[in-house]
Amino acid sequence: AIKSVAKKQITNLKSSGDEYELYDKDVMSALRIIGDNSVVQLLNKYLTVSQLDTKMTAILQLLRLGKSVPAMEIRKLAVDRNYLTEFYDSLRLLNKTALLPKEFQTQIKFAESYLASYIYDEEEGAEDVIFKLLGEKLTDENGVRARYYIFKLIFKYEDGEEAYPAICGPFDINKLNPSAIGGVKSRVFYNEPLPLKSVDELFKKFLK
Repeated sequence: AIKSVAKKQITNLKSSGDEYELYDKDVMSALRIIGDNSVVQLLNKYLTVSQLDTKMTAILQLLRLGKSVPAMEIRKLAVDRNYLTEFYDSLRLLNKTALLPKEFQTQIKFAESYLASYIYDEEEGAEDVIFKLLGEKLTDENGVRARYYIFKLIFKYEDGEEAYPAICGPFDINKLNPSAIGGVKSRVFYNEPLPLKSVDELFKKFLK
């Protein structure tokens, strides 16, 4: 029965554009428990849908079954700021972070991803958001040296664009560790004019 539900979900997902199927994660979890060859085929069919949340679940379930996943499907999640860090964290739990292309395993890419999650609601009406790195700020976090990234976010709308400064961190002083340390802190300064008069003053506001 669960396989029939999965087939119906896949058909619906392919015909519904951006719409998601309710309980698709539960269905894929149930399929993994069965784990036979027909299940692997179904999970691979889930990979062919456009919905990235569904695609990510299918990838993780296949990896849990010890199956390989096409590199291009992994890359589709890596290039999307809204999924990069969540996907990385899920891969880390499976000891599979090596599958994520190295070009996306950088602190700057992760900072962009964390900020993308932070601005999700504000981004709703924007056609696109461009991230421009303005600089870095080093500080001490409970006696540990840490790094923050300062960005200019450009929200592009149908009738123009708006730009704001943003900060994200803290990150390890060692840039080879892409994840934030000690909990992510992100903030967009919607009332702060650009260009910035002082990065230090902005950072003081960030820490308040």
